Order: sequence, then C-alpha cells, then structure tokens
Amino acid sequence: MKDFSQLGIKLTRRFEGDRIRIEKLEGDEVIIKDFEVRASKLKKENDPNWRDGQNECLYIQLEVNGQNRILWGNYKFLIDQIRQIDKADLPFTAKIINDHGYIFK
Repeated sequence: MKDFSQLGIKLTRRFEGDRIRIEKLEGDEVIIKDFEVRASKLKKENDPNWRDGQNECLYIQLEVNGQNRILWGNYKFLIDQIRQIDKADLPFTAKIINDHGYIFK
C-alpha cells in the first residue's frame, strides 16, 4: 500500500498567510496582491450584500509589514470598489478605513 506522500498530490493555494481581522488594518497602508469575490457561505437575506439570491464574500491576499495575510468578509463597499480594479494593476497600495462602512483610500 502506498503512503499519501508517494501519490504526488500537490497542494495549491491561491491565498497564503494567516487571516487578519479588518479592525487591525484600519488606517494602515497595505499592499493588495490579489482578490476574489465568491459566493458567501452565509445565507442571510437581510444582509445588505445579498445580491441575486446570494451573499458575496471578498477574499484579499495582502501584505502587511512584509507578511502575507488574508482578509475575507462581506464588505459591501470594498466589494463595489474592488470590482472596478483591473487585475493587471496588481499589486497596489491602499489604506482601508471605516467611513460608515469599510472602503479603500
């Protein structure tokens, strides 16, 4: 019988690093390296991000103080802003601030 390590299975992860809470990033400059908007696992119809029968979740690969980190959540205004970004413009620097909801500045 083969051992799992002999099967040649490779782990591919799009985003790397530990999760960071948005409150810890507020006002600090970060480097946005990649992002993806996916259907959320949460299904709350009264959520302001509920669109076309599904809730959206933003995943961001970012760099904070030289470390790769991941931020995710259903941040309506960040999702609206990031949809306007061309992936060819990655990476870029930004600050995340709370202006009646989190936004990039």
